Amino acid sequence: EHYSIIQPEVPVANHPLGGKNKAFLDTLEQADVVIVAGEAESHCVLESVEDIVEDFGDKPAALRKIYFLRDCTSPVLHPDVDFHALAVARFGDFARQGVNFVNSTDPLSFLAQTA
Repeated sequence: EHYSIIQPEVPVANHPLGGKNKAFLDTLEQADVVIVAGEAESHCVLESVEDIVEDFGDKPAALRKIYFLRDCTSPVLHPDVDFHALAVARFGDFARQGVNFVNSTDPLSFLAQTA
């Protein structure tokens, strides 16, 4: 099962998709800007960002170029579990490490720098 785009929930030795996708992480690290959006905020997107932050944890410059579009994702809805609140708590941790959380309608400084 892959919730994250980076690695499976349970690693599988000797399988081409069974471990961390280091090549993709290297590509993200080389990018000028990384924009994150998608479904579902509370599961796949959260797991993906968590894996990226874990890999870039000792690279503050790499973390600062990640922009998470808050209004371009939504959580899994459940009558008994507030998945959005759980995701927001984790995202607060990521923001403290340098990840940017913005809305798609916000002026984005990196656009002026790359134009």
